Amino acid sequence: MTDDAALSRELTAVVSGVDGVGEVYSPAPLIQQVTVDLLTAAIDAAAADAKVGIARGSDGTVTVSVNIGVIADHPVPAVLRAASEAIRAHLELVETLAAPPVIEVKASRVHDNGFFV
Repeated sequence: MTDDAALSRELTAVVSGVDGVGEVYSPAPLIQQVTVDLLTAAIDAAAADAKVGIARGSDGTVTVSVNIGVIADHPVPAVLRAASEAIRAHLELVETLAAPPVIEVKASRVHDNGFFV
């Protein structure tokens, strides 16, 4: 089993590399994200690179959650699908899972002309 903080950093990098992804955001609500980010940043400088949520069930299931900003000239459904497939492929490389992972990829913003709208 991979350390979840390290896995989150790896998956953040994987999702960032998907064509059409302009930004990766934490799946946590903003106030919780800011509080957690401040606390973890004080403990671990690398925490800023860990934006993908990972939850493990007692039955061995894994749920991966991430919010992304999509670049406007890319179709949002295709980018969401590509990000999900990239996450699934990475998980298959680094872990042996008891069940197929649940992958939740959401588009929070659309990037247009250099600004997120």
